[in-house]
Amino acid sequence: MKKEDAYRYGVAQTEFRKKFKREQQAKKVRGIIGWVVSIILIFIAMFIVCFSITVCKDSAANGIEPGDIVVSNRFAYLVNQPQRGDLVTFMTRNESGSLKTVQRRIIGLPGENIRIEDHKLYINDMECVDPYELGELDGKIQNLTVPQGSYYVLSDNREEGPDSRDLIYVKPDSIIGSVILTAKTPEWAAASGIIEFLDNLNRRIG
Repeated sequence: MKKEDAYRYGVAQTEFRKKFKREQQAKKVRGIIGWVVSIILIFIAMFIVCFSITVCKDSAANGIEPGDIVVSNRFAYLVNQPQRGDLVTFMTRNESGSLKTVQRRIIGLPGENIRIEDHKLYINDMECVDPYELGELDGKIQNLTVPQGSYYVLSDNREEGPDSRDLIYVKPDSIIGSVILTAKTPEWAAASGIIEFLDNLNRRIG
């Protein structure tokens, strides 16, 4: 082999090795990116399955304002039953009949007797002091028994509604989950519409 040919062959071999190395590195990077994207998608899917992300529609719950993000644990009542004082997200219907998500406080349990008199709430003839209560409890209810398989709920902000004072009881199958986190909606999230998308998605999942 001539010296010039040997030189060209050596250069070609060097270029081939560099190209092969670059391709291998690019393949490795693509593989890592693929794994990262897959993990992120799995995490998002698991989050959507385990947790509900909704947008607060009213100021009925203490510390939550309209437009705030509300995260609820879907599995909170998989084993345990809802308890008095739990703040829950559940499905109900608005005046037009469309489904919507709201947050209310569980006050009365199935079979309990509810009485509202002189702006005070009585459960089984014992006055119930709600630490989350805002405003004055109006209306008058005499000896109402919470139906079996249902829960009596009230708005923390007593001036807001609707709630069980309007004879709206909450059944376990309408409860999405127990509220575990609330936050102000970031401007970028509100502008992008992603929170509204998740809210609509959760309403379909139920």
